[in-house]
Order: sequence, then structure tokens, then C-alpha cells
Amino acid sequence: MLGKRILTAVVAAPVAIYVFWQGGALFALCMIFLAMAAWHEYLQMLKNITVRTAPITGGFFVLAMVGMAWAQGLQNVALLVFSAMAVVLSITVLDYNHFAVNDAAYNLFGIF
Repeated sequence: MLGKRILTAVVAAPVAIYVFWQGGALFALCMIFLAMAAWHEYLQMLKNITVRTAPITGGFFVLAMVGMAWAQGLQNVALLVFSAMAVVLSITVLDYNHFAVNDAAYNLFGIF
């Protein structure tokens, strides 16, 4: 197990340094990829504890926040955060038979 981690670090470290050094669109694309991978992993963890999720809605907002932070800076991300809160909480209210308040809390935590 430790050997796999060391091998991954040996391979990933030069790639990460190169991407960081290049910056720009390559860096943004790598950040989007990593954000979506983290969102997918988070959804798998929630599935294991039987929490209902909103994967498409959450994935959209994760992509939008990373993209907006890269394209326009952080000043407009707050508006997107409030939009995500409104959409996820609306899903909670409209689908109250299947989507509980704690499900919404787990989803919002993952998005942010």
C-alpha cells in the first residue's frame, strides 16, 4: 500500500509542478478535473451512508464555481454560492417526501 502511494507521488509530483508552472487554461482544466473527481468521491461516500444526493445539480455548481473563479476571479463566486444554496434548498422543499433537510446539508457541504 505504501509502495503504491510513493510511486503515485513520484509520478504525480513532476506533473503537478509542470501544471502549476504553466498556469493559465491548463491549470484551470486540471482544477476542474480535480474538483469533479472530489465531487464524485464525496457522492460515493454519501451513498455508503444512504444519503440522497443531487449529483447533477452539485456537479454543475462545482464546475461553475471553479470556472468562474478562474475566469472572473473570486468576486462573483459569492453570487454562485447563494444560487447553489437556493437551488438545493428548493429541491428539499419541492421533493420533501424523498429529500430531507440533512440530505440538503450534506449536498451543500460537498458543493462548497
